[in-house]
Amino acid sequence: MLRAAGRNVGARYQRRSRRYLEYAVVAVLVSMLGLAIMNRIEHLQSHVETLTLQTSVDAMRTAVALAAIGKRVPPAPGSNPVQLLEDRPAGYEGSADSVDIKEVAPGSWWFDEREGVLLYRTRHETAGLPNNLPGRVLLLKIVIEGEDKRRMWLRIESK
Repeated sequence: MLRAAGRNVGARYQRRSRRYLEYAVVAVLVSMLGLAIMNRIEHLQSHVETLTLQTSVDAMRTAVALAAIGKRVPPAPGSNPVQLLEDRPAGYEGSADSVDIKEVAPGSWWFDEREGVLLYRTRHETAGLPNNLPGRVLLLKIVIEGEDKRRMWLRIESK
């Protein structure tokens, strides 16, 4: 009689330990799936930031080009290209006499009046800047050349 009871306890113990093993495997699989989803979301957010940034830069280039051919009041060299736009880019914080790049919040635009440069700091390390520029800070500056002051373009650099 005792032997039968002992086997019954051992079988229950094996079933219980197998159940715990199954729970552990399920927990590991769910964790791996969660990490994969989070990684993909991060990639998609970076891609959205890249597209938004490219759209804003293209709008500013178009505004500068329109100013160059005389459709609008031409800006002065080093002036704020955002002033040429009807709608400001998302995250535009304004202008200041001097802007410290380290103090610019990720995902925001600032115009440095002293340098005549529009700054954008990316939110994500992997956000692709236009022309595949390295770095996390985009610098845009209106440059005017030529004797007739008609060659106007937006210079893009990164830090």
